[in-house]
Amino acid sequence: MKPAATIELITPEWAVKTLEKHEDEIARGEYNQRPFSEATAQTYAVAMQNGHWMVNGQGLMFDDKGRMRDGRHRLWAVVMSGKSVEMLVTRNCSDREIGGLTLHVVDTVDVGRARSVGQQLAIDGVQSASKVSTACRAIGRICTGFPNVKITVIQIRQIHDMFKENLDKVMDGLHNSGRLLTGYMLGPLCLYRNFQPGNADQFCWDYFTMENLPTGSPVIALQKYLLNNIVTGSSRADDATRAVALALKHYDAGVKINALRFSSVGTEWLVEKNRPVAAKVKTILGLNFRDHRP
Repeated sequence: MKPAATIELITPEWAVKTLEKHEDEIARGEYNQRPFSEATAQTYAVAMQNGHWMVNGQGLMFDDKGRMRDGRHRLWAVVMSGKSVEMLVTRNCSDREIGGLTLHVVDTVDVGRARSVGQQLAIDGVQSASKVSTACRAIGRICTGFPNVKITVIQIRQIHDMFKENLDKVMDGLHNSGRLLTGYMLGPLCLYRNFQPGNADQFCWDYFTMENLPTGSPVIALQKYLLNNIVTGSSRADDATRAVALALKHYDAGVKINALRFSSVGTEWLVEKNRPVAAKVKTILGLNFRDHRP
């Protein structure tokens, strides 16, 4: 029998029954499954609760024995969100024998080249997409306290809609200099400009030119920090984000400093100054997510 695909309404009740059968099959050793990712399932569940879930070319896949071979995270998301959603369901997918080798249908799933968020934004027509992506990701992490959560394309676009004007102004203020347009620089500056536009624009000018700065300027201290701490990887980027935020706090208060030290004081200050906006970002990223699992 050939594979057949239909669009079906997946309810939490049906998802629970299908998952129970799926787990029993795995326990009996009928097939193996990659480890379950709570973060992935919650990302899907947040999309479902926010009404962002859409039918696309991916969904649930069942083999010719009626066993689910792909879609476990999507079904758990339905249970966690408590929402019924439509999905593409493909049935009767079977393994094949070629030259004495068994080709498993599941081996063809999730093996292609994934699009990055920046690439998807570029496809959507966003200018400077990779810079926008890293800036919005930094804003999201600041507003939510740097949690270990995935940020989707739709969530990035929502944050971008909130901060587009500030982000454009900050990028212009840094003269679109590639070495300065990093997420850890753009994110804190966007939040700062949201309540202190004049000061933020002046900070951008000072950092770009490094001219006529007094001894003890937070701008100089920030430059020294970034020169002495090469940013590689997400944890270093988070540290750099905190450093930029702390420099902005001192700059705003007119405080002279000789060096920046690791501290979350600056990011916490930005969140406090942007409390309503930060609350909205938290909602977008699902920090108020309610898990409906029994």
